[in-house]
Amino acid sequence: MNEILRFNTGRQYSPEGQKIEAQVIERDRDYWGPFMRVRFADTTRSIWGIATIHGGTLNQEDIMQAYDNGRYEGTSPFFFD
Repeated sequence: MNEILRFNTGRQYSPEGQKIEAQVIERDRDYWGPFMRVRFADTTRSIWGIATIHGGTLNQEDIMQAYDNGRYEGTSPFFFD
């Protein structure tokens, strides 16, 4: 499973904006339907985390909704290939 999404939010945390990378690390189903565990790195602000996102598609909107609302577990730094 090597689904990786890289994007820039355009928020001005640096001259280059805010760079985010995200990767699906697990897919499963629960009572509400499919969900995925996604690890993400805000490389601009040095914030790393893992979020559970319901739905089957890795996309910027769902990642940022979880991130902006604090619905993630903070993790140690990691890097994508």
